[in-house]
Amino acid sequence: MEHLKVLFATPEVLPFAKTGGLADVSGTLPRVLAEDGLSVVVASPLYGAIPPSLLAEAVVAAEWKVDWPLGPEPVRLLRLAPEDSTVTYLFVDSKRYFSRPSLYRDPATGRDYVDNDERYILFCRALLEGLPRLGWAPDVVQANDWQTALLPTYLATRFKDDPFYARTRSMITIHNMPFQGQFPASTFEKLDLPEALFYPTGPFEFWGDVNFLKSAIWYADVVTTVSERYAQEIQSSPVDGAGLDGVLKGRADHLFGILNGVDYGVWSPEKDQRIPYRYSVANLSGKRNNRVELINRIGLPLRDNVPLIGMITRLSEQKGFDLIEKAA
Repeated sequence: MEHLKVLFATPEVLPFAKTGGLADVSGTLPRVLAEDGLSVVVASPLYGAIPPSLLAEAVVAAEWKVDWPLGPEPVRLLRLAPEDSTVTYLFVDSKRYFSRPSLYRDPATGRDYVDNDERYILFCRALLEGLPRLGWAPDVVQANDWQTALLPTYLATRFKDDPFYARTRSMITIHNMPFQGQFPASTFEKLDLPEALFYPTGPFEFWGDVNFLKSAIWYADVVTTVSERYAQEIQSSPVDGAGLDGVLKGRADHLFGILNGVDYGVWSPEKDQRIPYRYSVANLSGKRNNRVELINRIGLPLRDNVPLIGMITRLSEQKGFDLIEKAA
């Protein structure tokens, strides 16, 4: 029996490149899917920030020029199949767009790269043009966040009559609703799609701009997000849905919340080598010892009747620091 083939496209993945939790999910979920019997390929840009040692065994699988509105652009697909992994990796290599020291932001300015629209248009185009060159047709394309959102969009438009993708179905997974890939209307010309698709209330238009994530919500066969609760919240108001609540409600029959999990092989206090004292459900003494150790290290007074709360996240209003401040 042939295994279901899944292309898991992500802008970041451990251990290669990370700015947030998406890299953790992208590093773990595909492996678990592969352990369940699926054939999984993870696709990501070949960033200049990736340590060369991690790519020592990568081979060039395809090399060509993407013919898009900005002119022929040289790209390569690199394949990496680590011996100790059940997952194969594909990296889209573009010296012009990805060989930079940072993933999304210019370190010199602290702002997003001004050509982020072009970077991820090229990534999605190159990936869909490259797979036929490898002879590997996915049954499912899972796109993650706005950077890969054009994959479902292109499959439903530019590549819809391509027999290579006749059996392919698409999914967009939303990890963080406010990040949508919103660019000026002039970006639409770079997409190389019919002008008739850009109109008010249409699949791309958002307050006069182009919105990559909106197009994926519109075109993907399935829309998923990180929990059932979040799936409900982003449909409930313009605030929680970051302005796309109406589009999401329009896809309610195809929108599913699937709770993110953790890798028990890594996040297990019985096996964790990073904590001073290991513990389990059967013996919780190590948990108290860890609490005492942490309090001593950060110089707080030891008080048994006062809870110790830790929060590992970005210093962002979205993460609820104001709620902690009020509770304190």
